[in-house]
Amino acid sequence: MAILLTVMSLVLTALLFRYLEEHPEKENWFLCGALVLSVAGLIYITFKPYPMDSNAEGKLIVDPQKMMNDGYGDIGKMIGFILARFVEKNWIRFKPLKKSVLNIGICLLGLIPMVLLKKFVNPLIVAWLGSHWGKLVFSVIYVCYYLALFPIVLKMIDRKQR
Repeated sequence: MAILLTVMSLVLTALLFRYLEEHPEKENWFLCGALVLSVAGLIYITFKPYPMDSNAEGKLIVDPQKMMNDGYGDIGKMIGFILARFVEKNWIRFKPLKKSVLNIGICLLGLIPMVLLKKFVNPLIVAWLGSHWGKLVFSVIYVCYYLALFPIVLKMIDRKQR
C-alpha cells in the first residue's frame, strides 16, 4: 500500500510540475493555496486530540508533544519552501553556475552555514519561542537560506566571475 501511495504521489507531483511549466502564471496561485493549506495544517495539529495510549509499563506509546514538534517542523519547511520559491521566482531567478572546481568548492562552503544554523541558531530560536513555534520558525529560516539566500550569493559570485 505504501508503494502505491508513493507512486501516486510521484505521478501527481510530475503532473503538477508539468502543468506549472506550461502555465507559469498560475504558480503564484498554487503557492497561495499551499500557504492556506499549511496554515490549516497548523490549526489542525494544534487543536486535534492526540492518542494517549500507554504500554504495559504505563509509558505513553506516542508522545503528543513530539508529534506536534514534528508537525510544526514539517509545516515550517513547507512554508519556507513557499516563501523561498516565491522570492526566487519573482526576484532572484537563479541559474546554475558553470561546473568548475571553484564553483563546486563554493557550493560546499555554502553548506557550512547550514550546519551552523542547525547547531547554534536552532537551539536559540527554540529556547526563545518554545519547542513548537521555535521548530516552525527555524524550519522556515533553514529552507529560505537554502532556496533563496544562498542562491543570491551564488548569483553574485557568478556576476563577479563574468
